[in-house]
Order: sequence, then structure tokens, then C-alpha cells
Amino acid sequence: MYHIFDVGGLLLKRFHGCEAKAIDDGDKQIASWQAALSDFLDKHLLPLLAAGTPPCQIIATWDRGNTCRRSLWADYKKARREKEKSVVQEKETKELFKQAETLFAYLGCKQVWVPGEEADDVIALLCQRLDGPKLIYTVDEDLLALVDEQTSVARGDQLHSLSIQGASGSSLPYALTSLRKAIVGDSSDGYGGVPRYGIGTFDKLQAAWGESGLLWLQGVIDNNTPQELQPYLADPLVKKLYDAWPDLLRGWSLAKLHPEACYGSYRIYNGSTQPKRPEWKVRVPNAERVQGILQAMLSQTTAEFQRDEALSSLMERLVPYLPTHTLITADNAQQLLDAMPAILASEVVAYDFESSDKLQWEPFRKASDKNYVDVLSQEVAGISINYGDNHQHTVYVSFDHANTANLGKEWATWLLQAIDSREDRCVVQNAGFELVVAARDLGYMPRSPYDTAILASYVDENEESGLKAMSQRVLNYRQASYLETTFGKMMCELPADQVLNYACDDSLVTALLFDLYKITAKLEGYWDFYQTYEVDPAVDDAWNMIGGVELDTERLEQLSQESALREKNAISAIHAALSEHCSAPDEREVTAAAQTLLQERWLTEQFKVTEEAARTEKYAKLWQEAWQGCIYSAPQTEKQTKVFVPTPTMVAQVIKYLDSGAPTAANLGPKQLRTWADMMEDFAHSSAARSDLLELVNLLLAADKYLAAGKRQGPAYERLAAFCQDILDQHAPGKVTTSGTALNFGSNPQMQNFLYGLLRLPIRRRSKPTQGSVREVNKLPGSPATGLKAIAAALVYDVLPGDWRQEVLENYAVVAREQQLASLYFQKYSLWAHPADGKIHPSIRNCGTMTRRPAGNSPNMMQVKKGDIRTMFPAPEGYLTVSIDLSNQEVVLTACAAQDPVMLDAFSQTPRLNIHTLTASGIAHKLLPRLGVPCERPLTYEEFLAGQHSKDEKIKKAYSTVRNKYAKALIFSVVYGASAVGVAETLLIPLPEAEALVESLFDLYKRIPAWQREVALFAREHGYVEMPFGSRRHAIADLWSDDRKLAGRQDRQLSNSVIQSGAAEILKVIRQHMFDSNMRERYALRQVLPIYDEISACVPETLVEDYIMELSDIMRVTPPGYPVGMEVEVSVGKTWGSQLEIGLPTRELIRETLAKL
Repeated sequence: MYHIFDVGGLLLKRFHGCEAKAIDDGDKQIASWQAALSDFLDKHLLPLLAAGTPPCQIIATWDRGNTCRRSLWADYKKARREKEKSVVQEKETKELFKQAETLFAYLGCKQVWVPGEEADDVIALLCQRLDGPKLIYTVDEDLLALVDEQTSVARGDQLHSLSIQGASGSSLPYALTSLRKAIVGDSSDGYGGVPRYGIGTFDKLQAAWGESGLLWLQGVIDNNTPQELQPYLADPLVKKLYDAWPDLLRGWSLAKLHPEACYGSYRIYNGSTQPKRPEWKVRVPNAERVQGILQAMLSQTTAEFQRDEALSSLMERLVPYLPTHTLITADNAQQLLDAMPAILASEVVAYDFESSDKLQWEPFRKASDKNYVDVLSQEVAGISINYGDNHQHTVYVSFDHANTANLGKEWATWLLQAIDSREDRCVVQNAGFELVVAARDLGYMPRSPYDTAILASYVDENEESGLKAMSQRVLNYRQASYLETTFGKMMCELPADQVLNYACDDSLVTALLFDLYKITAKLEGYWDFYQTYEVDPAVDDAWNMIGGVELDTERLEQLSQESALREKNAISAIHAALSEHCSAPDEREVTAAAQTLLQERWLTEQFKVTEEAARTEKYAKLWQEAWQGCIYSAPQTEKQTKVFVPTPTMVAQVIKYLDSGAPTAANLGPKQLRTWADMMEDFAHSSAARSDLLELVNLLLAADKYLAAGKRQGPAYERLAAFCQDILDQHAPGKVTTSGTALNFGSNPQMQNFLYGLLRLPIRRRSKPTQGSVREVNKLPGSPATGLKAIAAALVYDVLPGDWRQEVLENYAVVAREQQLASLYFQKYSLWAHPADGKIHPSIRNCGTMTRRPAGNSPNMMQVKKGDIRTMFPAPEGYLTVSIDLSNQEVVLTACAAQDPVMLDAFSQTPRLNIHTLTASGIAHKLLPRLGVPCERPLTYEEFLAGQHSKDEKIKKAYSTVRNKYAKALIFSVVYGASAVGVAETLLIPLPEAEALVESLFDLYKRIPAWQREVALFAREHGYVEMPFGSRRHAIADLWSDDRKLAGRQDRQLSNSVIQSGAAEILKVIRQHMFDSNMRERYALRQVLPIYDEISACVPETLVEDYIMELSDIMRVTPPGYPVGMEVEVSVGKTWGSQLEIGLPTRELIRETLAKL
């Protein structure tokens, strides 16, 4: 049962009704905050705790204003607001609220409020959305309206429940509480009801109409349909209500509870608007903080000689609910056995592993951009388990710690099996880690637990979901870091007692977060979806990570070499063009471009230098760099090696460069040189010595008289010196100097010189400054952009066809793409091969993005795009790679969400119309003329198909270009929320043409722009948008910004998230069905990758046909309320990248394709 406190009213009642009044306030005495808090404890809190109610089942709600009702009627509670308040009383009640809030927090109670709203409406939301019994504690009659089968109200000393209605002497049904108040009015809130309609008149109405009749009347008022009363106007009681309809509506809007007011937006002190939703205060219970408040309370309510005893008595009643940490070793294992009944009886059990990576495989650290945790190599050092009805108990069981009486790991397996046997799932932070470690090190795959990291992405996808970050943000509790605890050592190298608090903290914080997030998920309506579709697939992900993915390193190297060649050719072409056009530019153009670069750099550099002389020097240096950046000079590279001197050391170095196994001479005297020469001849005859090694011997012998200092001259010496110098120049490390124009494509300053200095392009900026940069701190615009978006924009807006810079920019884009391939794949993937099996073992997180799509790591297989790059992932022997994706998923979701009739008609036909052909028919008249084919109007679907199959190759090619190059990109750009500017940059066309295409698209699919506006309006009103299966995407403050650019971006992101998050939900539903039907085991699947709209898996060749048919049926998901569902396309092959397309699968087509393979 949830015990819900309308805490402000309860505290004020104790404050005003307290008998111990000892503070002077003018002509009267009032209670101290200490006395009021003591009364509150005795009246409400302590009896609950004594009855066995844990603090975590208590929810204290607080008032934070009355914005909703004041927006309905400005004079709401006006008299209360204007009433002169006692300064002394205000001080005491403020302190009372503060101390009560702190006490609630550190006992482990939950507290909640909504900015700008009344606690009544928060309580209404809690009762509306939380299942199970609830008991409300209040002084407010309004909350009697919430009494139902699951909700009771304790008002004063009276318990109000459906089972005992009427015991208080009132004949008014609880469901009519708000109706009576709406009709009669409420003087305490400062509004009247229907004129001349008092309690007596209402009683007559109730007697005449009865409960059912008044409930009907209540519905009429709520729906604002007064015409429904017209048949009953002969009744004067009804006629009064009808004639005063505006007063009645006002009264109803003020009297009824408004749970919907808990979401939306509100203005803060600086005038900006923020999203509004319930705000929670939950803290890690803390005995010291509780004791401190009680001591302060007792200092004014208890005689000094009785305070210690009173404090001890109070703490004795509270301590059972406060945290304990216990280390379990072989010396006290019985304590664990004794605790097992309580552990197994707990509603929430959270656990966390501490582990050690004893492999320490260096290539993984080279491949990772941050501290990498090799999950497969982890060995369990200990397990912390949090349990108890207030999450108050945590044990840490040691299995592999230094100087500790460790238990055997069979205890770990037994322990996990025991807690998995409970009806409720366990809770962890990052299930992927715990499941893989348990399966690999303990030989036991746990039942998939609830995961707070995943649940957090539903609660607030705009915030970080790491445990330490959530602990600080949500619980205001700073956890010790791993490094602070281990000092760089492995867990197994530390004694267990040294890590006890660190280990216990993790599972305690995890339990507290889960308890809160579960309530939030229920309030917002996605708890059922989370627990049904988000939990179990983590087990499949763990097995997939353990199984790994085959990597063809030879193919990887081949792809790398091909990419490097493309990059090299593109760079050579860029240099050639720059050499031709930028080596001797017009001085005025150089000056103008250099001034532009200088101004950009001085914007930031001026804040880094304060002294005037230094500023002048810096400015001059920046001018010189900007000037040089605008003139091209062919790059020159010169390597400087040491000049050859015939010392024994240098001669020995030359010998080693020629043959590392050859003998060397200790000195170069005539006798020693002859002895060494004989050794060299023997070496040459006994091995495949290089001929130039023997040549060196002969040169040394010929010049033996000229080796000493002062004699180094003559033809024989010069031949020796030239020979040795040549060898050193080829092999010896030396100082390399470069000159000319540098084009380091990874350097922003050099690329700014290239784009805005050499190419003289107008500056295009990044959308916003880097967080924490000089530009952001000083509110400067974004820096000059150098990425692919900037190139696309330049090709659209700045470079006309035929301009020499067009080819340069296209080659720059090639370089950028190839360098990205090298960074993502060629430099790192071979490093990820695990030494145990040579495979890569990527991890998958099921909510890795803000739209809750899956994301990968180490390496990220989610970002491996379709094409040749996938050919480095072969299927194992006897397997084939099968990819089943959802055909046009985002467009289908857009059609359904927008209820666009043209799209829906296309997807409702059998077979479905091709949506890209349909789109192309609507924009053809804008594109065909520029491709040399006349067209003056939008075409029909059939007309466009005819053009695609024209016998005229020119016409056929033009129609194909419209469909494949423009229509597909256009529809997806709009679905993803791109503006006309984004479309222009994607299609590389001028902005006016992009605007015309978007206009034509919206002429065809008229509901899309209207739907996008509706989504934005809904988000502004509610603070979120809803997904097809009921989860939410929460808006950020940008949505209400006065900056139209920020607001517009958030508008597009929210409408796009309905599609992207909807697609993510569908993938989760599919994966849960795969889990439920045990497809991984039944089909012996390997390398299963859930990638956006695709499930790729390696399937035994003999099972491919059945697998395709079964999974295709599973993937044909239709979201709730959507008129059409998903359809699939299938491809199959020997690698992930070399597949034959089957399309819409039938058994016959599958067999034909397998025969081709």
C-alpha cells in the first residue's frame, strides 16, 4: 500500500493545533517548528512505522503554487494571498517545512511536487496511475473525490472508504464531492457557485436525481454540453443550473481535480519556460542526518535531562529502516544463510558484481577511445546484494579478494540461483555486464533482471544514465569513484573490507533508483511496455556477445588498401587543382580572404591574451598565418640524416641496415679490418648475404688508408662515403622537414585555411559552439565549419556548375569519407579480435540512443553501413547470413501517425505500391525538365511506371534518377524532420529547388505538415510526445525558446522521434517474440545483430527457409491503433555484405535463392 501525505496541510494543522505554544507572536503565542514536527511524528509518521509500513512506501506531496486554477480564474484563493502574514509565523512554518522535508528524505520516504501546482492534483495523478491500494492522509475535503475501490482517505480522525461510506454522517457519495463544491461554491478558495444554490438546494437536487443522475449531470458539465439538459428544464433545480451555465463551468473547473496539470510547461523566475512534470526528492537514507533533525527537535520539546533517552527511544524505532553494510566471508557465512529468508521475501533485490580483468589485453586499450572494460575477461571478486522493505540491508560476499577468507565461487552461483527463484525479477545497473560475467565466470546465465540504465532512458532520455551520474543528479548522493577506491589496482588485489562501502553503495543506489523509476514509469504509462518488451532480450544479447562475430582480417586489409588508394588519388587531385589555381592568386583576393580568417581567429584569441604588447604580437602572428593560409605552395618533404663518418659505430650501423645478422668490426685498423673482411667472406658464403654487403667490404678494404681523421679524401674514400651515405639516407631515422601548404584533413585550422582561404568560400558556421569553449563562454557564434555538412552546403549555395572548386570539394568529401572509414574500421577492428577465439565480441545496449534504438560498442556494429564494408563479416562454416529488414518502416509509421490518406492507400493495397515511385510521381514535374525530359504536371503512379519502362534510354534514365536519387532521399529527409535547407544539402541542389520539391511532396502527402504541427502543439501543451506503444519522448526547454531556430529544431526532433522511437519500439516487440519462441536456441543462431529496422543473423544452411518464414511473420508488427503494419524484405548470403535479395519471402523464392548461392 502507498501511504500518500498531503503533507503541507497536515503539518499546518499540527502547527496550529499544537498545545505547546511557546513563541510570542504579537498578542498571542504560537508553536515552534520543533513542537509541530514532534506532534506530526506522534500523530502520523511513527504509528505508521510501528505498524510495519516502511518509509519507502510513504509519498509526501507538496504544494508548489496554484497556476492551473489561477489560469482558469485569476481570483482563485485571492483572499489567502492578500491576507497579511505574521513574520514570526512565516519563519516557523518555513523551518517546519524544511525540517520535515529533510526528515522525510533521509528516512527513505519519497517526496513529490509539480512546479506551480497544488498537491491535490499531484495526489490525483498518483491515485489515477498507481495500481494497488492507496491511503491518503489529508485535511482537505476535496480529496474525498478520489475514494474508490483502491483508494481510501484519512481526514482528521475519520477514515473514508467505500466499504464504510456514510459512517461520517454524510449522505453525499464520494464521487460527487467535486460536483457539490462546483455548484455550491467554496468560500475558503474564494469562489462562489451557482447563484442561490446552497447546500439545502443541492440536497434537494440529490434527493430528486439520485447518485446515478448526478453522475450523469457531472458528465454533462465536464463535456460542456448544456443542450443535454434542455429536456429537463421544467425542473426548476435544473433550470437554475442551465441559466447559470458559465458560473457552473467555472465552479466545476476549479472544484474538480486536475491530474493533467502535472505535465506541460511553466515559467521560471527569469521568464524562460521549462518543461513541467512531477519532480521527486529521494535520498539515500542516512542515520546521522535523521538523528541531527531529531536532536534539534528535542532541544525545544524535551527537558534536557530527558533528551538522550528520548533520542535513543526515537532512533530505536527508526534504525530498523536505516542502512546497514555487512561483509560476508568464509568466517561468517552463516550470517548470509540467516539473511536468506529476508532476501527472498524482499520485493526489490538489487545486485552488483565487483570483478577483475586479469587478462589486461593491450590491443583493446589501443582500440578504445576511453577506459575499456573487457567484459569477457572479468572474474568475479564479490557480489553485493541489497534487500529489505526499505532497501536498508546490503551484504557484500567476497570470492576473490586479497587477504580475505574468500568463499568459493560455487556460493556465487547458488546465491544468484536463489534470488532468481523469487517471483519478482532482480534489479541491476547495466544488465549486459552482469549477465555476461555470470555466464562466463560462474557458468550460470541469470534470469534477465530489470536494468536501471535502460529504465532511465525512458524516465528521461535527455540525461546521462551512468550510475554515478544518476546518483548525483537524482539522489544528490556522490558515490566514490572506482579509481578513488582501487587506486589503480584490480579488485582481486585489494582486501574485501577496503571495498565494502563502495560495493554496497552500487546495489543500494540501484535499488533506490529502480523504486523511483518504476513509479515514474507507471505515472507516465510505459511501465507495462518496459517490463514486457525491454527486459528479456538482454539474455540473448549476452549470449550473442559471448558467441562473438567472425572477422575476415584479409578482407579487412583489402578494403583498407582500396580505401587508402581512393584517399590518395583524391588528395593528389586536390593538390593538382590548388597548384593550378591558387599558386599565384590576386593579391586583393588574398588580402580579403586573409582578413576574414584573421577576424574569425581573433574572435577567440583576444580572450586568451590580456597584456597589450602580447596582444599586438599575437595579432601580427595570426595575420601572418592567415596570409600564408590563402596562398598555395606545393608541399616539399626533406629528410636530413647524419653525414657519414667512418667510425666503427657508424660503419656497424650501415652493416646492420644491410643485414642484421652480419658480423661487425670492433675497430677499423688495417689488421682488424682484414680479420673482419675474412669473417665477412665466410658469412657471405654460408648465407644468402646481400651483394651490396660484399661491396661494402671491398670498398672498406680499398679505402683502409683513408679512414683516419685528416686522411679522408681521394677517389677510394669518396666511393665508400657515397655508398654508406646512400644506405643511411634510405634506412636511418632522420629529421624530416616539410614546407609548402599543409592539408591535414583532421585539423580544423588547416581545413579552415583550405575552405575559406584557398577556395575563398563564404564562411559557414557550426550550428552552436562547443560546450565549455571560449566561444560558448563569451556567447560567440559557432566556429567556421569544416565537415561534410559544410561541403554539402558549399556545393549547393556557393559553387556554380563548372567551377573548378566543385571537383576539389567533391574530392575533399571523398577524403573525409575514406578517413572516416579508416577511423571506424581499418585502424581498429583487427585490434578488437579476442585472443581467446580470434573473433570480435561487440556489445549491444538496447536503449543506446535518445530514441531508444539499440547501440553497439567495442566495436559498434550498429554503425556498419550496408555495402562492401560488411563483406569482412563472413558467416561461419555451414551457416549463411540472413538479413530481414522492415520495408520502408519509417514511411509506414509516418503514414499511420499522420493518417495521410494517399500513403495509407498505397500501403493498404496488395501488393503494396512502391512508396518511392509514388513520391517520384508527385515531384517528377519539378525534376524531369532539368534532366532533359518535358513534364509540366505531377504524374500518376501508372504514368511514372510507364516512364521507368520507356524504350527511350534517355527517358528511362531520367525517370530512374528522379526515383532513386531524389524521391527516396526527399521522403526520408522529410520523415527525419529535415527542413528545405536540409533537403538542399542532402540532394546538393539550390535552396529554391529544394523548397519547390518539399512543396510538391506536401501537395501529394497533405497530412504530413499538418501532423508535424499537431505534434509540436501537443508537445508544447504536455511537455512530451507519445509513441505508438505508449512510451514518451520528453521535450527540453528549447521547445519554448524565443529563439525560433532552437524551437524549430526541437519541433522537428519531436515529430521525428515519434517515428524513430516508434521504430525502436517495434524492434523491441520483435526481439521479445524471438525470445519467447526461443529462436536463438531452436535455430542455433549466431551473430544476431538487431540494427535499426533489420535483424541480421547467421543461420545453419539447412534451417534458413524455416527461419525466414517464422521471423518474417513475427516482424509483421502492427502498432496499436495503426491501420497498416510492417512488411519485410529478405536477403541472404555467405557474408553480411554479399547477399542475394529475396524481397518479400515465399518458400519458393527462398529455395531458388539458396540454389543460386
